Amino acid sequence: LNRIGKERIAAYDSLTAQQPIGIFRATVEYKFNAFDRLVQSAIGLRFGFGQVLAGRATAPDTVVGSLRSMIYILPWWLYSMHPGFLALLSVCVLLILALFGGTLARLAALDATGSGHVPMTGAFGFVLNRYLWFVITPLLPVIMIVVLGILLALGGLVFFNLPGLDMVGGFLFFIALGLGLAIAILLILTLAAYPLFYPALVMEGSDSFDAVSRSFGYLVNRPWHWFFYSVLSLVYGAVGYLFLGGVIYLTLSVTHSIIDMGVVTQMADETSRWHAIMPRPQLGQLLYTFDWNGGLGVTGKVTASMIWVWSFFLTTIIGAYTVSFFYCSNTVIYQLLRQSSEKTRMDEIVQDAVQHKVSEKATPDKVEKPIGEKS
Repeated sequence: LNRIGKERIAAYDSLTAQQPIGIFRATVEYKFNAFDRLVQSAIGLRFGFGQVLAGRATAPDTVVGSLRSMIYILPWWLYSMHPGFLALLSVCVLLILALFGGTLARLAALDATGSGHVPMTGAFGFVLNRYLWFVITPLLPVIMIVVLGILLALGGLVFFNLPGLDMVGGFLFFIALGLGLAIAILLILTLAAYPLFYPALVMEGSDSFDAVSRSFGYLVNRPWHWFFYSVLSLVYGAVGYLFLGGVIYLTLSVTHSIIDMGVVTQMADETSRWHAIMPRPQLGQLLYTFDWNGGLGVTGKVTASMIWVWSFFLTTIIGAYTVSFFYCSNTVIYQLLRQSSEKTRMDEIVQDAVQHKVSEKATPDKVEKPIGEKS
């Protein structure tokens, strides 16, 4: 019976591994794998710049290769195979990041400028009042690129389909090259300056055009400053990510091992019932799965589900750290670039109207003297 049970479990695992997975799960897993490679390559200082300069294909286990997987390969594959899903996912991500990313950037800006303690609701309200700008700002360079691309496509339609007109198109081809150069520059600037868009909005309180122009301008004026700050924050964030992952792994391992000492019940295949409820944690794969058909019974499945939920909440701390560090570090980078380009003080930041009125009421313009005191 034990042998039959083991064979059944092995056959089930083999069939499960061969089943196709959904597009959302495939996208998330690919993104997470690329991000893990990014962290490992950043800690190992494998940036891949030499491969780029030599004109060779970048290896996936380098910083450039990992970023290429996340920014180019995955979106292009989704555009080719599942354009509708890509459009829906892009809209959802944009709306979510505009709200929570802007809030994190606002909190980081207020903290970095020494503006005092501001509750989460204050930063949240600041973003809600300007939510339209937070949504439009990342789209503005994309719209410009699309417009220029449409002009190029119309030029190809008009000049390079009929004999005779192709000669005119050849004579005017320098215009096409100019448009192509503008698209290339916009692509580079957008990819590099995108993390600075939200910091510009929360620091200056301006509109999308001003935020994009400031981000592009600071990047062009101080490219090496931006490069040094970005590489430094990437390595620093990767080390913090690895350390936090190690702490969570140690927490799960210690909890699992100590509880295992007190569990004596075994399953039909003579394995510990505790291992079926909660498999042993693995470094690099903190979010585990358990076997629903492993003979746990109703109570065992409910128990395993609850333990998985609590373990999931613990592992989400890494995701919260990653998102928070991304916006906080880029907010500080924006402040440094602004200070270097315009000699602006680090503590200059636009104040919310509501917060400004509260501070004015809290600090009176004059203090009345006690009765009887001579002036």
